[in-house]
Amino acid sequence: MVTGNTFQSTIPRFPHEGNSADGFEIQVTTTEEPTRIDEVNATLTYLGFAKLGANENDPVWKIKRVEESGNVTSVTYANGNRLHDNIWTNRASLNYL
Repeated sequence: MVTGNTFQSTIPRFPHEGNSADGFEIQVTTTEEPTRIDEVNATLTYLGFAKLGANENDPVWKIKRVEESGNVTSVTYANGNRLHDNIWTNRASLNYL
């Protein structure tokens, strides 16, 4: 099963404190779940990320492509980035890097 991305960032608890050397940091973890999943076949899946209720024809989608070949799984993104600037209905014809 394919799941969303996990983003982990270190944010200073007190911005004036600087970096982790002072020990005043907290860890923030967010998980983004896809709002669309297209399982084309056993080896190809597209995952779409946008706000709930987003129109599939609007350029507000981050699209992730997961391809399996034997024991290797490749994960690529439309236009080679994780921006929410793609159209979900165009997912099959987009350039993935």
